[in-house]
Amino acid sequence: MFEKNLIVMPDQVFQNKEEVLDYLTHLDNRRVADADGYARDVREREATFATYIFEGIAIPHAKTDCVKEPFVVYAKLREKVHWGDDEGEDADQVFLLGVPKTGENNEFANLHLQILTGLSKKLVHEDFRNSLKDAASADEIYDLLKKFEEEMNV
Repeated sequence: MFEKNLIVMPDQVFQNKEEVLDYLTHLDNRRVADADGYARDVREREATFATYIFEGIAIPHAKTDCVKEPFVVYAKLREKVHWGDDEGEDADQVFLLGVPKTGENNEFANLHLQILTGLSKKLVHEDFRNSLKDAASADEIYDLLKKFEEEMNV
């Protein structure tokens, strides 16, 4: 679910979450069949309910036919971007999920919920959040996230 090339620490400063979503949904990602369609579906989901969770973290996601295989993009932003519905809900860590709408034998039916639940449970732990924030490279972040993925057993 995590790939090294989908762990990013962009140098650019984003003005709003729409710019962040556009950037992340259009990364070079072999698991996405239609980046524009995926971006649209993520924005539609975000419009129904903002995906800011807490402590500077947002988890935008979409379950869509525009995705071939499940994945998670992680972005550590240079500056916080207003993400949530309320004041102060600003994110500088973004986990972008993509899950196919269907699969053989409906194999992806609840996968996005499993990933969201697993991430939320892990992110409650301050030491894990701090490890991500303090990581100096995408490689360090990738190692942390791969350990998490193994623990989740997804």
